[in-house]
Amino acid sequence: MKNELIIVKNIKEFIYSLDLIIDNYPRKYYELRNNIMNTSYKLLELVFCSNYKKDYLDKIFSLISMLDFYLEISFKKKIINEKKLCNLSNKLLVINKMVYKWYES
Repeated sequence: MKNELIIVKNIKEFIYSLDLIIDNYPRKYYELRNNIMNTSYKLLELVFCSNYKKDYLDKIFSLISMLDFYLEISFKKKIINEKKLCNLSNKLLVINKMVYKWYES
Protein backbone atom coordinates (compact mmCIF):
# COMPACT_ATOMS: atom_id res chain seq x y z
CA MET A 1 0.00 0.00 0.00
CA LYS A 2 2.87 2.35 0.70
CA ASN A 3 4.17 2.00 -2.89
CA GLU A 4 0.77 2.96 -4.25
CA LEU A 5 0.75 6.12 -2.15
CA ILE A 6 4.18 7.14 -3.43
CA ILE A 7 3.05 6.54 -7.00
CA VAL A 8 -0.07 8.62 -6.41
CA LYS A 9 2.04 11.41 -4.93
CA ASN A 10 4.34 11.40 -7.98
CA ILE A 11 1.44 11.41 -10.42
CA LYS A 12 -0.13 14.33 -8.59
CA GLU A 13 3.17 16.23 -8.76
CA PHE A 14 3.31 15.48 -12.47
CA ILE A 15 -0.22 16.84 -12.93
CA TYR A 16 0.64 19.98 -10.95
CA SER A 17 3.70 20.51 -13.16
CA LEU A 18 1.56 20.06 -16.24
CA ASP A 19 -0.96 22.51 -14.92
CA LEU A 20 1.63 25.27 -14.98
CA ILE A 21 2.64 24.51 -18.56
CA ILE A 22 -0.65 23.55 -20.14
CA ASP A 23 -2.19 27.03 -19.89
CA ASN A 24 0.29 28.29 -22.47
CA TYR A 25 -0.84 25.93 -25.22
CA PRO A 26 -2.16 27.78 -28.29
CA ARG A 27 -5.84 27.47 -29.14
CA LYS A 28 -5.18 25.43 -32.26
CA TYR A 29 -3.67 22.70 -30.03
CA TYR A 30 -6.64 22.67 -27.70
CA GLU A 31 -7.30 18.97 -28.40
CA LEU A 32 -3.71 18.00 -27.60
CA ARG A 33 -3.86 19.99 -24.36
CA ASN A 34 -7.09 18.26 -23.36
CA ASN A 35 -5.70 14.83 -24.21
CA ILE A 36 -2.68 15.44 -22.02
CA MET A 37 -4.75 16.52 -19.05
CA ASN A 38 -7.44 13.85 -19.47
CA THR A 39 -4.85 11.11 -19.82
CA SER A 40 -3.05 12.34 -16.71
CA TYR A 41 -6.26 12.27 -14.69
CA LYS A 42 -7.13 8.87 -16.10
CA LEU A 43 -3.70 7.59 -15.05
CA LEU A 44 -4.30 8.78 -11.50
CA GLU A 45 -7.75 7.23 -11.51
CA LEU A 46 -6.44 3.86 -12.69
CA VAL A 47 -3.77 3.83 -10.00
CA PHE A 48 -6.49 4.35 -7.43
CA CYS A 49 -8.57 1.59 -9.03
CA SER A 50 -5.66 -0.80 -9.20
CA ASN A 51 -5.35 -0.70 -5.44
CA TYR A 52 -8.35 -2.99 -5.50
CA LYS A 53 -7.74 -4.89 -8.73
CA LYS A 54 -4.39 -5.53 -10.36
CA ASP A 55 -6.02 -5.80 -13.80
CA TYR A 56 -5.50 -2.10 -14.40
CA LEU A 57 -1.71 -2.16 -14.45
CA ASP A 58 -1.45 -2.81 -18.19
CA LYS A 59 -3.69 0.17 -18.87
CA ILE A 60 -1.51 2.30 -16.60
CA PHE A 61 1.56 1.46 -18.70
CA SER A 62 -0.28 2.36 -21.89
CA LEU A 63 -1.39 5.72 -20.46
CA ILE A 64 2.16 6.55 -19.44
CA SER A 65 3.27 5.81 -23.00
CA MET A 66 0.51 8.00 -24.39
CA LEU A 67 1.50 10.89 -22.13
CA ASP A 68 5.07 10.55 -23.28
CA PHE A 69 3.89 10.67 -26.88
CA TYR A 70 1.74 13.75 -26.28
CA LEU A 71 4.69 15.52 -24.72
CA GLU A 72 6.85 14.59 -27.68
CA ILE A 73 4.27 16.07 -30.05
CA SER A 74 4.13 19.22 -27.94
CA PHE A 75 7.87 19.58 -28.21
CA LYS A 76 7.92 18.99 -31.97
CA LYS A 77 5.23 21.62 -32.45
CA LYS A 78 7.32 23.97 -30.30
CA ILE A 79 4.64 24.37 -27.68
CA ILE A 80 7.00 23.38 -24.89
CA ASN A 81 10.73 23.78 -24.79
CA GLU A 82 13.32 21.07 -24.31
CA LYS A 83 13.82 21.85 -20.63
CA LYS A 84 10.12 21.41 -19.88
CA LEU A 85 10.02 18.26 -21.97
CA CYS A 86 12.95 16.77 -20.06
CA ASN A 87 11.47 17.73 -16.72
CA LEU A 88 8.08 16.17 -17.46
CA SER A 89 9.58 13.13 -19.16
CA ASN A 90 11.81 12.47 -16.18
CA LYS A 91 8.81 12.61 -13.88
CA LEU A 92 7.00 10.16 -16.13
CA LEU A 93 10.03 7.88 -16.13
CA VAL A 94 10.05 7.81 -12.33
CA ILE A 95 6.34 7.01 -12.30
CA ASN A 96 6.85 4.26 -14.89
CA LYS A 97 9.66 2.68 -12.87
CA MET A 98 7.61 2.79 -9.70
CA VAL A 99 4.60 1.21 -11.37
CA TYR A 100 6.82 -1.47 -12.88
CA LYS A 101 8.26 -2.34 -9.46
CA TRP A 102 4.76 -2.40 -8.04
CA TYR A 103 3.71 -4.63 -10.93
CA GLU A 104 6.52 -7.08 -10.19
CA SER A 105 5.64 -7.39 -6.51
